[in-house]
Amino acid sequence: MHKLLIGLLVFVQSISFTAFAEMPDTLITLTEVSVSARRQHDFGAGHNSSTIDSTILQQQSHQHLGYLLGQHSGIFIKSYGPGILASTSLRGGQPGQTALMWNGFSLQSPMNGQADLALMPVLFADEIQVQYGGGSALWGSGAMGGAIFINNHRNRQLGFSAEARINTASIGDFGQSLKISYGLENFSTTLRFFNRNNSNNYRFADITQPDSPIEEQLLAGIKQTGILHETWFKLGNNHQFDLRWWWQNNDRDIPPSLDFNFYESRQKDHSLRLSGQWQMSLPNVLFFLRGARFEDNLDYTDNFDYVGNSYFTTITSEAEARWNPRKGIIINGGVNVQDITAKADEYEQKEGRRSLALFASAKWEAIEESLELVVSGRQELVKDYEIPFAPALGFSWKVAPKVAIKGNAGYSYLLPSLNDLYWNPGGNPDLKPEQGWSGDLRLERKLSDGKNNNFSPFQEISIGGYNRNIKNWIIWMPQGDSWIWMPENRAEVRSYGLESRLGGHWQQGHNRVQWRVRYDHTIARNTKATADDDPSLDKQLIYVPRNRAGLNLAFIHKSLSLTYDHEISGKRFTNSDNSESLPAYHSADAGLHWHRRFSNYGLGFNLTVENIWNTRYQIMANRPMPLRFVRAGVSFSFHQK
Repeated sequence: MHKLLIGLLVFVQSISFTAFAEMPDTLITLTEVSVSARRQHDFGAGHNSSTIDSTILQQQSHQHLGYLLGQHSGIFIKSYGPGILASTSLRGGQPGQTALMWNGFSLQSPMNGQADLALMPVLFADEIQVQYGGGSALWGSGAMGGAIFINNHRNRQLGFSAEARINTASIGDFGQSLKISYGLENFSTTLRFFNRNNSNNYRFADITQPDSPIEEQLLAGIKQTGILHETWFKLGNNHQFDLRWWWQNNDRDIPPSLDFNFYESRQKDHSLRLSGQWQMSLPNVLFFLRGARFEDNLDYTDNFDYVGNSYFTTITSEAEARWNPRKGIIINGGVNVQDITAKADEYEQKEGRRSLALFASAKWEAIEESLELVVSGRQELVKDYEIPFAPALGFSWKVAPKVAIKGNAGYSYLLPSLNDLYWNPGGNPDLKPEQGWSGDLRLERKLSDGKNNNFSPFQEISIGGYNRNIKNWIIWMPQGDSWIWMPENRAEVRSYGLESRLGGHWQQGHNRVQWRVRYDHTIARNTKATADDDPSLDKQLIYVPRNRAGLNLAFIHKSLSLTYDHEISGKRFTNSDNSESLPAYHSADAGLHWHRRFSNYGLGFNLTVENIWNTRYQIMANRPMPLRFVRAGVSFSFHQK
């Protein structure tokens, strides 16, 4: 049944372009159905959330998602270096505790529980939003520290448009991208393509050696090719369809760590993601039917003649209804069914997981344009697991015209990954889900967009705190005197902290300066001894900096903009008893961007100096980061109505 559904989606998408492209220009314009199909928008009241500006997405379309989030969000990105693994640590959590959602479907690998942000091209996103805090009531397993949303939107530009880019860098990076769109009143289709060949021959300082000698990285090359195709069309006034497929191939060398430099390995990833959505609108009611099939293959080799092959397939079906019985009230409910199959050389047999989840939410505008209340809940059913009911409450109260107080509390959980359960040797099929409560409280002050004001130093102010208590935390531990490690539910972790944001601008004529400053203070400690005389008790978790800060600064003059992005991170402990650490560091990138639009075409140029201050640092121990290098690119766009 699942294969038949996916086959039908692909067939419909393949014929839709021809069918609609041949329609005459004298289409009858129908009444636009304006709805928000994003659950995080309608039921995210009380959560701290941020959306990366579309201009930044355009300027950084040649980058990967890990780089973008590291520069423009409060998420700490655990980067192993250019082209290598990049994962998240949000509010002191592990990578698997942050959900990564693509148009409502999870991109987390069911095998290792996380997603590699270094493989996610920014080009494939129209909107990137970060929602902080527990969200299992809305998104299920994994959304314990927060969620990252990669969304695609219908192309509303009528006619034909195209944009081509070429980018290069002094570390041996050369990439090309192309985006083509065609749109009518009731139909649009978009094709995005990128190709990248990066040798990553960068200079770095080996800070593990006396005097930090300068060396060159020669074993970190990566080749990538990807295609994302989207089609949207509407039938009548009540039905609309979204169809997408995302194919990507990655081939990269994984360089050895500095303390193990005779080790070389290579990894190839092949992925295909298909998704479709049907939406039907009736008076006061919206119905959604979604389906997706994701498959991923990984081939790994090294110079010790080890070969590791693995693959997984995830099939997701979801039905959802949204009812607006009267002004100020939205009620939402649905069912999610997921079927996962996976195989690895280290599994004794093909393994999998099937789940059924029921979810519901309600939003009430108790005081018009002043007070919103949201309640949500989710119950997931998986064989052999006792998964708790996950409730959540949230509110947003505008106490003054420009001041709001937001808060939320909820229960979240994370199912063990298939590697945790079935890896041989070491897998533990008796693991329980990680689970616990979290809460946020935030004060926000936001003025208008400020375009008519010459000087607004405090256009946006946001400050808030949070607290999380997670039990059954899964950690891999050695078994006696053997070399075998096994995951166990041994730790309990409490994390709490402060998140603050400040934004403003100055404008005079065609000149505009805008800035955004952020500071995050995070405490994440193990509160339960995993053994007698456990040295990790009450110690900060590894690779969780207590203090982080960032600055995003831009000067804009007509078609020209200068940008400066600065990141500061406190020290990160590298062992559980906090006796060893990596020093604090700061790093900055500076960019020059020019884009000029003429009658029906545009030209663009960008030049960026990364690590402009030539900082010598590591984010992860023995994984070098590059010294100063330069990126440059040109773009050409065309639009014909």
